[in-house]
Parts: sequence; structure tokens; C-alpha cells
Amino acid sequence: MTKSDAIREPLVDPARLARWLDEAGLGGDGLSGTGEPEIERITTGHSNEVFLIRRGGAQWVLRRPPRTPLSPTAHDM
Repeated sequence: MTKSDAIREPLVDPARLARWLDEAGLGGDGLSGTGEPEIERITTGHSNEVFLIRRGGAQWVLRRPPRTPLSPTAHDM
């Protein structure tokens, strides 16, 4: 994968997240298999990216490290 490919790749893979939610029993309203989650980026930053995840009437917040390398002054997760 080239650097430009990595930039175009989504920060959160909806299908992969849906599988994880199903395995964790977090389908939304206690139901699994309610399709791919809706993913909305809330913030961007040097320390982390924050997303609002919605699925089947339930909501969660997902925090992940940024795609780019952390700067020396950023807080490491």
C-alpha cells in the first residue's frame, strides 16, 4: 500500500465495525445484525480522531489514533 492509498482508505471500516459490534452483542437496542453502522466524524486532531457511531437506535463514541504519525508534543493514547 502506498502512502496515497493509505490516505484514501477510510479511518473506520463500516463492515469490519459491524462485525465487531455483532460479536460484542452491540447491534443496537440489544439486536445484532442491524446492518452497517452510521459513522460521523466528530473531531480531528493530532492526538486522536473521534467518531459518533449510530446503529439500530443506539449510539457510541469511537476514539482512534490519527492516520498520520503523532507529533512529539501530541498525547499518545
